[in-house]
Amino acid sequence: MNETKKYVGKIQHIWLYPVKSMQGVLVPETEISNGGVIGDRSYAVMSIDKKTIASAKNPKKWGDLLKLHAQFTHTPESNKPLPEVEIQFPNSMSILSSDPQVHSLLSDYIGQDVELSTTRSNNIIVERVDPLDANESVLDIGELMLANKFSDYADMHIITTSTLKKLSKISPDIDFDERRF
Repeated sequence: MNETKKYVGKIQHIWLYPVKSMQGVLVPETEISNGGVIGDRSYAVMSIDKKTIASAKNPKKWGDLLKLHAQFTHTPESNKPLPEVEIQFPNSMSILSSDPQVHSLLSDYIGQDVELSTTRSNNIIVERVDPLDANESVLDIGELMLANKFSDYADMHIITTSTLKKLSKISPDIDFDERRF
């Protein structure tokens, strides 16, 4: 059977976010499984009781996470232990996920007791400000979080440059940075 191949586009950037709601890194290549990019959002900052996952979708409470950078110490691979993550703070200080001080440094930075984790309970809370409510009520979207990682809604997002251009045309006052998706 001879199939006709159709060119649909070219991948320009691949972003990997090792820790949910922290800035990620641009990677030249990655391994993709049926769960998305290997290692993506495999760590999260969580409340001490492991019930609430920190998410910048509630920016008043967790927005400072977006000022932190996270990157793996080496490329994650499927069926291998997850590599350590290095977290860089705005003051250029950095710490490894294996350092016993990581939890206290994150707690001090955020202003509440948290810990960095790769595991979560089945019943979790993920707070999101309702984008359709002018009063900014907070919704719990924990039930939407994907199994075995800290992603909500989708394993992977593929955003085209034409989509970003169209969004910018519709709302020119908003910066539709590809990293937001």
